[in-house]
Amino acid sequence: ILIIASIWGIKYALKTSKKFRYEFDKRLVHIWLFGPMIQMSILARVTRTLATSISAGVPIVDSIQQIARTAGNELYNEAFSQVKEDLSVGQELNIALNVTRAFPQLLVQMVRIGEKSGQLVQMLNKSADFYEKELDDQVEGVSSLFEPIIMLVLGGMIGGFVIAMYLPIFQLGGLV
Repeated sequence: ILIIASIWGIKYALKTSKKFRYEFDKRLVHIWLFGPMIQMSILARVTRTLATSISAGVPIVDSIQQIARTAGNELYNEAFSQVKEDLSVGQELNIALNVTRAFPQLLVQMVRIGEKSGQLVQMLNKSADFYEKELDDQVEGVSSLFEPIIMLVLGGMIGGFVIAMYLPIFQLGGLV
């Protein structure tokens, strides 16, 4: 009952409290083993969406506003809101991303190079490709980590069933 009540309470707090959602998402990105995968997923999605929007001719401030909705994480929603405000007053994108401290330096540098060379869309696409590859590598690493654990659990369950089936037969043989 306590577990069900806790899950319900967390879901309710996520729906009703923006501050709780922000803190929850902030901690979610820093969870051991899964946090980097969540962050890579968000960054890959965001950079790909931003590149597509800019290449379609959407103004960068409007693109950032749309991306804030697609991030799916309150930490990055807040960061993109700040980036949008900075862009509105004439700040460069790479500086606005760096000020938030929510984005890795690699992404900030890639955006900076893209802005200076006039190939922002290509650099965003390269960043998205990089983060997608990193995400695939991390998922593969985690799954290879869990394979032996799953095999041990399944082996233990099957062994338990075999013992449970044959133990009564062996006990009957001991009575004779």
